[in-house]
Formats: sequence, structure tokens, C-alpha cells
Amino acid sequence: MERLADNNSFFHLLTPSVKIFMTLIFIISVVSTSSYNISRLLFFLLYILLVFLMSKTNHKLLFKRYLFVLPFSFFIGIGNIFVNNKIYCCILNIPISFGLISFIGIILKSYLTVMSVFLLISTTKLHDIFAFMENIKIPKIIVNELNLTFRYIHTLADEAGNMYTAYILRSNRKKGIYIKDMGSFLGNLLLRSMDKADKVYHAMKLRGYNGEYNYSKIYKYSKSDYISFIIFFIYIVLSFYCI
Repeated sequence: MERLADNNSFFHLLTPSVKIFMTLIFIISVVSTSSYNISRLLFFLLYILLVFLMSKTNHKLLFKRYLFVLPFSFFIGIGNIFVNNKIYCCILNIPISFGLISFIGIILKSYLTVMSVFLLISTTKLHDIFAFMENIKIPKIIVNELNLTFRYIHTLADEAGNMYTAYILRSNRKKGIYIKDMGSFLGNLLLRSMDKADKVYHAMKLRGYNGEYNYSKIYKYSKSDYISFIIFFIYIVLSFYCI
């Protein structure tokens, strides 16, 4: 998704702080909306669709990432169907319970919040996001830890992938890791990751790393930033007062 941030669409060219504030306000608005208010949640879906159109982002790619989150919201909401059987309405003589409406609302809220974050990441470079975090006086140690995590999480994934491949080749190509081997597998992964982290740290020290990143980039707001934020603010206000 980070590679998508190199595009030059209208939404990509907006100042990062404007996009971050819009995303935060949008998430707060979605979370504060009742799960039974399906009409407002569907109205919030308009923002996601417009950002997709303006940024020309691949919806299929982001939706595949969302599928990893879907099971969590699904199992959180599925219990409401059986707990709350009170009839909400009838559609074509089919009773619709409050539990089903709540379940649909939870799925919509998870999609809206997760997809808004995905769109922010796919239209804004991570360096700009960390620069914004430092500009609003978030402690440097938190910003640096997040930066290093995003930069090197793939290194841990590569180590785990190499270990998994070696394990499969030594177990007659059987799928998955046996429970009895899980402890040693995770222990070896921890030792290998610590060794890899030490090598990466020394390589960074040789290149002048002193424990801090400098995020001194200051952005100037353009007319498109002001107009976009005003339109977005009106959109949020209308969603609460008209729906």
C-alpha cells in the first residue's frame, strides 16, 4: 500500500496534515454513530467512494487487506443476532431484528474505519505521517519506535518465511507447523530476530544513525487544502444533523 502513495492524484497532493485530520474526524464520527443508524453509516460510505475516485486507488487491493480484519468484526457482531431478537422492521413480510441491524452496523463501521486508514496510508507517505506526529509534539521515542517498526517489520516476516520453508522441507512437505514444534519454532525466531536486529543496528550506526530521525518538514497549505477541508467539514455536519 505504501507504494501507492507515490501517485500524483488530487487527493495525493493534499497536505498530509489535512488528510490526517480528515481521517481522524471521520473515524471519530463513525465510531460515535450508533450501530442501529444504518442510513448515516451508508452516508459515510460516500466519503470512502469519493476518496477512491479522487485518488484512483485500487479498491481490490485494499479490500483484500480488509478481509484480514473482517473476521474480528464478524464474530463481535454475530452474537447480537441471537441476543437481541426484538423486531426492528419488516421487509416483504420478513422480520428484521435489532440484532441483525446491529450486526450490519458493526460490519459497516469496521469497514469504514479500517478503509479510511488504508486510504490514508496509500495516499500519504509514512515519512510525512511521522513528520506530522512530531510537529504536534508526540514524544520522539514513540514516533521513532513506530517508524522503525514500519521500516523493518518485513525483515521479521522474511525470517519467519525462511524458517517456515525450511520446516516444511524437513517435514515431508506437510502443511502447517505441529503444536509440539511451535515452541522451538517461536524460540528460534526470537533468537534469529534479535541477531538480525543487532546487525541492522550496527549497519545503521555505520551510516551515521544516532538514535533519532529528523522530521523537520513544514507544509504550506494551499487553496485546495482549505476547500477540501471545508467541504469535508460540511459533509460531516450534514451527516449528524440531517440523517
